This record gives sequence, structure tokens and C-alpha cells, in this order.
Amino acid sequence: MRGVRGSVGLVLLGVLGSASVGIATAAPVAAESVRTFYISASGDDANAGNSPATAWRTLRPASSGVLAGDTVLLEGGSTFVGPLSLDSRDTGVTVGSFGTGRARILGQGASGVMGYDVGGITIRDLDLVGDAAAFASDGGVNLYSDEPAGRRLSGVTIDHVTASGFKNGVEIGGANPGAGFGQVLISDVTANGNRDAGVITYGPAFNPSTPSYANSNVRVVRTTANRNLGNAADNLHNSGNGIVLGSVDGGSILSSTARGNGTLCVAPEGPVGIWTYDSRGIRIAHNTSTGNRTGGDADGDGFDLDQNVSDSSLEHNTSTGNDGAGYLVYAGQDNATTGNVVRWNSSEGDAGNNSWYGGITLAGEVHSVTVTGNTVDTTTSASHAPALAIKSGVTAAKISKNTLRSAAGYRVIARS
Repeated sequence: MRGVRGSVGLVLLGVLGSASVGIATAAPVAAESVRTFYISASGDDANAGNSPATAWRTLRPASSGVLAGDTVLLEGGSTFVGPLSLDSRDTGVTVGSFGTGRARILGQGASGVMGYDVGGITIRDLDLVGDAAAFASDGGVNLYSDEPAGRRLSGVTIDHVTASGFKNGVEIGGANPGAGFGQVLISDVTANGNRDAGVITYGPAFNPSTPSYANSNVRVVRTTANRNLGNAADNLHNSGNGIVLGSVDGGSILSSTARGNGTLCVAPEGPVGIWTYDSRGIRIAHNTSTGNRTGGDADGDGFDLDQNVSDSSLEHNTSTGNDGAGYLVYAGQDNATTGNVVRWNSSEGDAGNNSWYGGITLAGEVHSVTVTGNTVDTTTSASHAPALAIKSGVTAAKISKNTLRSAAGYRVIARS
């Protein structure tokens, strides 16, 4: 009944297999060589760009220059046409705003900020806004690596950035095993009104027999992903997600919110507010996921530990009024979904659209899962869903110390 996850509408190239992971870093930049460049609506691209008085006017000089270790500041309150393009020559660059308020970058058929094979970067204090073409094809912040397998780029910070009107608000990933991005911090980001996802990381197709992860140590903190409604024209792949960690070895989503996502997704693999797939060692804690929807009969969940997720946890989260499960642990085939924990969470009024789900749902080839200390109430669920649903294929499930309520006359725990 459920579809196989992991395909998120991104083109993923590369080969399967395991690889030893190295970290790609640049040589340190001498302090005296570090420069600051300014971009202003009143500037001129013929200027030197090295002071507010000699600012550039557009993003073109910065996109075509070599900015290793430099800082690029855009005039707050002004609007610039993107993208700002960065590549391997720009390792260590910081991009932000100066003056009053934040600068805006318009993604006119392109990303707001695009980085190709570049690490050690900081993107902060910017508003990124897409148009119809960017909504169909581009990320507000789009960081992509096709470095060889095992060569992971280190160091990404995205802080106090808004991204709306893109395919994905923030997308980060790599084509080859172990060759995405490491040491990633996404903090205080608002990614609302995008198509497929607010925030997403990804990597190449996962091979359970030789596990490998494109990205590592990815932290998402105090981030909001609302009203990313999905792609009604895609009948195959999930869309309309809030925050998604894919292909991550060690990471967390903390103190973040996903609300009202997924309404337009009609695919057999549906959307989720906050979730992870093809990853291990992920902690999802102290988040809120509410009112997430689906346009079909699949998902619309609050939280999810999905395909090929191991040694990960959902804890201290709040889930309310979602179409699907409040908390789902799911695997569509016998794979690496094992050793996960769902504990100390609350669910109220979830599974409102489909009684196949429960407030907490364990489904598919899920192994060694612990569910403990949760509070689940489905008495207000329109579908009269059970508080806990356990489907066939689940093995070694440990269920203890949960407080479970369902509507009078309906099952509290459903097994099928």
C-alpha cells in the first residue's frame, strides 16, 4: 500500500558501493589576502567593489571572480537578480548583507545562491525569492557536489535565510557515495511556499549491502518549513515535504516546525512534515509538525524514520492534526531500517485522513524498533484511527510505557 521512498524528484547521478570517506579541504587563506566586496543598487560593475562607495551593481562580478576566503556583502533592503554562483575556486567564502535589513536575491529561472563543488562556505542574512521557472526546477540555496566517491566537502553554514517560490527552499547533496557535504549547519532558516520541500539533503541511490552516505554531521536547528504544497503533476514521487534529511551519516533536526505541507501530492509515496531516509544516527527532537496533508491516500505524516534509516530517534516531538501518522517508522523492503527509537513524543488528532495509519505506525520490513513513553490520542481523528498501528513485517518491536487513547468503540492498538 505504501510506496518506496528515497526518490525526491532530484536527479541523482553516480555509482553504488561503499567507499572510505575523505574530507576535501582547501589550503588556508593568508589573513592579509582576505577581502570584502560590496554589491549595491547604486553601484557599478566597473568599480573595484572593495567598499560601499565603490560597490558593484550586480552579482555578475562576484559570480565570475575568485573569492576564496573572501566576504561578499549585498546591500540590505535592495533586490538583486540571481543566481550568485560559487564554485571550487570560492572555498571559504561568506555571503551576507550589509547596512539596514537583508538583501533580496531573485531567482529568475535559477537558484538564488548556487554552489558547485565548493565547501567551507557561509550564507547568511538573505531573502531568496523564486519565480515560476525556479519553482519548477531550482533550489533557493542549491549546493551540489560531483566530487569522486569518498571526497566529501567540509563546512556549510546557512543562517537566517528565507527561501520561497523555489522547487526546494534549501537543497544540499552529492552525486557519489561519501562525496556530498560534511559539517553542515542550517539554522534559523524559513523555507515556506516552495514546491517539493522546504529543506532537503540527498545522495546517490542507497545499497543496503554496502551502506554509504553522501553527507555527514548535518544539523538543522530552529528552522521553519510551511506550506510547501507539492507537485500535483508528479504521480510517482513524494513532494510537498517540510524538512528532509537524506543520505546523512550523523545529524539532527532540532526545535523546528513543519506546518501545512503536502496538500497537492497525489503520488503513491506521500509527503511528510519532518523525516529522514537512507541515513543513520539521526536525532529528531523537540520539533512540532502539524496540519500536514496529502492529496492522495499516502502519508501526510508528522514525522517519519523511513527507508534505510538506522540507529535514529524521534523524541520529545509534538504532532497534531496530520492526515497520516503522527510518527511513522517504515521500510518498503528488507533493508537497513533497524535500531530506531520513538520515545517521549505526543500525538493528538493524527491519522485524520486514513485509518490505515495510527497515531504511531510501524510498517514494512522494520527491525528492532523501540516505542516507549509516548502519549497518543486519536479520539478526535475523523478516520477513527487506532492510537498504535503495527503492520506485518515488523520484527523485534519493543512497546512499553505508552499512554494510548482512541475513540470509544475503536481499537487502541491495531495489528495487521
